[in-house]
Amino acid sequence: ELLSSFVVSEHSSGSSSTEVVDRSQISQGKPASGDNRSNSDSKANDRDPELGVLRLRLQEKPPTPRKPTVYLQGRVSYFRSDNIFAGVDPVDDGLLRPGLTLLAVPSLGPDTKLITSVSGNVVRYGDRSQLDYNQLKVKLGVRQQLLKRTYGELGWSNQQLFKQEGGDRFAHYNSLYLRLSRRDWLAKHLALDTSYKLNLRFADPDTRSKISNVFRASLAYYPYPRFKAAINYQIALSDYTERERYDDYHQLIGRVSYKISSNSQIYLYGGQSFGSSSNSRINFDGTVFGTGMSFNLPLF
Repeated sequence: ELLSSFVVSEHSSGSSSTEVVDRSQISQGKPASGDNRSNSDSKANDRDPELGVLRLRLQEKPPTPRKPTVYLQGRVSYFRSDNIFAGVDPVDDGLLRPGLTLLAVPSLGPDTKLITSVSGNVVRYGDRSQLDYNQLKVKLGVRQQLLKRTYGELGWSNQQLFKQEGGDRFAHYNSLYLRLSRRDWLAKHLALDTSYKLNLRFADPDTRSKISNVFRASLAYYPYPRFKAAINYQIALSDYTERERYDDYHQLIGRVSYKISSNSQIYLYGGQSFGSSSNSRINFDGTVFGTGMSFNLPLF
C-alpha cells in the first residue's frame, strides 16, 4: 500500500512518456514537481484507466529449506604401526578398515539433538589374516549445547566383534559415556578443539571391562576453505575393573585433510604413541601412520 498515493500519467505532446505523479498533490489541486501543465491535467480522474494505481507488493520470503537429519557415512582407511599390538616384542603390520554408518540426528529442542547410529566395519590385517574380524556397533545418545561453543553428550553404545573365519563372536562391549567438547577460534584461520570423555565399559569377557578418562586437544589451521592441517594430542587413562591393570596411553599426531567435495574428504596422518602400563607385557611405544577417505551423504 506504500505507493497507493501515486498514479501514472501519460503525455502525448509529440512523444509518449510515462511518469509517476504524487496523488496527494493532485487531490489538493497542486501540480506535481516537474509537471508544467495546468492543474486540470493533474487530477486523479484524468489518469489512464488502463494503467491505474501503482501498488507496492512485498515479496514473501521463501521458506527455509529443511535440514537433513539422516545421513549415510562411509570410509576406507589404512593404519600401520611398528608396534601394532602394543607388545614388548614389537610387531610391524597394518590393517585395512572399510565401513558404513547410518546416522540420524533429529532435533529434540532448539539446543538438543538425539544421536543414533548403526555402524559396520571389516578389519583386515596385512600379514596376519588369521586375526581378521568384523565389527558391529550401535550408538544412542543425547547432545546438548551448554554454552555458545560448548557441548555435552550422554549416551550408550554396544559393540560386537566377530571372527572373519567362522563368524564366532569373541568380544562384546556395552559402554556408558559422557563427553564434553568445545571449540575456540584463536585467530581467523586457527581453531582449538578440546574434549573430555568418561567411558564405563562392561565387557564379555569381563577381563576387558574398564573405566577410561580420555582427554583430546587439536590445534587446527585452515589456510584454504578445503584444506585443514592439525596437530592432535590424546591421553587415555584406563583402569581395568576386573583385574590388576592400569594404563596411561599417549598419542601425538600430525594430520592433513582435503575436502574433495562438500560431502567427501581424503586425509593423511602420522605420529608417535607412547605411555606405560602396570602390565609388564604391555609396551605402547611406536610410530603410527594412516591414510583414508570418507564421505557423508545426506539422505533426508
